[in-house]
Amino acid sequence: MSNRSLNDQTVKQGSKRMWIWYFTIPVIILIVTVVYYAWKEPSVTGNHFIAASNYNLQASDDYLVYFYSDTCEPCKTFNRTVEQYQEHTSALPVYKVNTDKESSQTIDSLHVHGTPTVLRIQHGEETWRLEGNMPLAAFDTLH
Repeated sequence: MSNRSLNDQTVKQGSKRMWIWYFTIPVIILIVTVVYYAWKEPSVTGNHFIAASNYNLQASDDYLVYFYSDTCEPCKTFNRTVEQYQEHTSALPVYKVNTDKESSQTIDSLHVHGTPTVLRIQHGEETWRLEGNMPLAAFDTLH
């Protein structure tokens, strides 16, 4: 057997191994991602807003929860209204919940039937609700 045929055979085996790695690594990443989101604790449950690890909320806190969807056109418009509210008043922090990524059981338990929806949570209980695309003046009823 010549050196050339040995080199050709080695190159073919090496390219087969590379193809396996190009296929295997994305599959492993996909599996890890699916497992992560399957075991991830939802941030909103029952009638209480539970402290998600990245929010660190307390039951005595007073805040707004804004439910939106990436595919909702009124949400895109209302998102600007929520941002204006945050710029003009720092009275209440606003936490955003994407209904496309949150479990439907969680959303249903809070009786959120459409987006955009804003809830005011005081001492762990809902005290105010705004549903639909409303002007900034609608937030005046909060105080």
